[in-house]
Amino acid sequence: MNLTSSQAAESLTRWASKVPAFQIESSDPASAATGVPVNKIINLVMSLGIDSSTVNNTNVTLSPSVARTTSLQLDGRTIRISPSSNLAAITTYTVTVTNSVRGLYGSSYVPGVQRTTSFTTA
Repeated sequence: MNLTSSQAAESLTRWASKVPAFQIESSDPASAATGVPVNKIINLVMSLGIDSSTVNNTNVTLSPSVARTTSLQLDGRTIRISPSSNLAAITTYTVTVTNSVRGLYGSSYVPGVQRTTSFTTA
């Protein structure tokens, strides 16, 4: 069966509309949390499996920036940020998952979906 270019485009559009949004499903600490311990390891659970080659300190940022290790956990959906030392006290941190983080099948963020989370340390 040969498809015309317009049939192929329509088929792709229908398929893409069924793919779940690639976004932050949950975070620990929770978004807007306060009193977070300064020695906290940060975990972000994504809605889809992630291409591990795209998870790094450049594509997943922490602001204000601190030395850290960013990795993908064995479940393939959890990004772990492990600061090398304690975070600063009484400071608001923002974690951003950039558009460079890709799902297993190449999907990336759709504009407008949640891709940041913030928390404040104790």
